[in-house]
Amino acid sequence: MKKVVIVADDYGLCESVNNGIMEAHQHGIVTELSLMLGSPGTDHALTIAKEKDVQNIGIHMLLKNWRDTGALVRREDYIKLFNNLSESGVAELVGAELREFEQIVGHKPTHITSQFGIVAHPKAIHSVIAYAKKHNIPMRQPVMTLYGDEPVQNEESLKLVQESQIQTTDYFFAHIMEPDYESLIRLYKNDLLAVGSNQTAEICLHPGFVSQELEQSTSLVHERERDTKLATDTDFRAWIDAHDIVIVSYREI
Repeated sequence: MKKVVIVADDYGLCESVNNGIMEAHQHGIVTELSLMLGSPGTDHALTIAKEKDVQNIGIHMLLKNWRDTGALVRREDYIKLFNNLSESGVAELVGAELREFEQIVGHKPTHITSQFGIVAHPKAIHSVIAYAKKHNIPMRQPVMTLYGDEPVQNEESLKLVQESQIQTTDYFFAHIMEPDYESLIRLYKNDLLAVGSNQTAEICLHPGFVSQELEQSTSLVHERERDTKLATDTDFRAWIDAHDIVIVSYREI
């Protein structure tokens, strides 16, 4: 038996993203929602999650958010942040964001992910691991897209996660910029076929609906409706079931 966690990133970015993610969760295969704090749609995200009694809400760590900067933080901004701050300075940001999550959500995150995979950075990974280990919280494999669109495994950070015995998946799959829907389906099917018996995987999606607010916020726009379609595709779900793959939450890996 294989297990796969389906995570929707960017919950809280804006209302149209929140609505797409909720559609993918309520009527599709998404099992975990990763919440962005201090963003235009954070309050809306919390409101509809409460209305729908959504339990699996993790944190999509930003370190610097919209409230701080007035815009979504870009790759070059994070590179500058890590260049300018010491490890202890980054740890302060990590701690403050996790405390805020607990305060406004009312419980600890069910998992930890991050923007561009920044928690895998050498200046962030130790403080994130310390929190995850203390509270027995699963986290995404330490992969980064900080220096490009394709996820890159940080081997040293992965080693630290494994040595700490923190729950994570054996595989991480994300095809963010693939424009063709049928090609995307084939890629994810091939990914899942590569997962061995009794192994686990995460698929990272970015569901959402196109809106003017979204278009003004990020370059990742129409890909979100593609991911909403994927998450609610009954044929894809049937294929998963037919291949003895069980869709689970992070706690069930």
